[in-house]
Amino acid sequence: MTPLVQSAYYKASSDIRKWPWERGYWSYKIAVQVHGGHSHEELVYSYRLLQLYLEMGVPTLNQIPDALLKKALVLQKGLCFSSSERDGGSRFKLASDVIEKHSCNWDLLDVTNNAEAALKMLAFCIDQNGKKYDWPAVIGFKLSQINEDPEKWYCSEVCDRAKQLVGLWPEFYRSHPSESYWIQEFITNQGIDYSII
Repeated sequence: MTPLVQSAYYKASSDIRKWPWERGYWSYKIAVQVHGGHSHEELVYSYRLLQLYLEMGVPTLNQIPDALLKKALVLQKGLCFSSSERDGGSRFKLASDVIEKHSCNWDLLDVTNNAEAALKMLAFCIDQNGKKYDWPAVIGFKLSQINEDPEKWYCSEVCDRAKQLVGLWPEFYRSHPSESYWIQEFITNQGIDYSII
């Protein structure tokens, strides 16, 4: 059975001949900058979790766009959440449109099957929906002096923060998508619970 929450990591483009306006250019540049193979992270919330969310009536300041939630429920598909420069910031999308359509380009790792933790993560992401993309932080991946802006996020920054809130991620200052993948793979394989450390 698919866990309630997974992390999906996009395998960076290896085509160095692309121009900045072409799809895959920034993916490649980010991967080169951070010396890794992944350039983007998404949290994948399962269809089962969306059903729980509606049954439990989780309180949030914001909400998942109605049309998107209805479409996910009708199609019995999950939702992805992240912050993307292509979309101008943090947003939800159908998992089938992001992950399933191009599954060979993604590495998926289990995050949690605990309903309480998953619902808290989802509530956090709902409240972050619509915030701007954090270009200064992306440019300064290696510069720890850049202050975090609570009104802006980049992909692994918002995904890791959601996991931190429920004790499923170490309290690092920030991580890039490749580093996030390495850490999540280790956590998944070791079964580490950071809420008790």
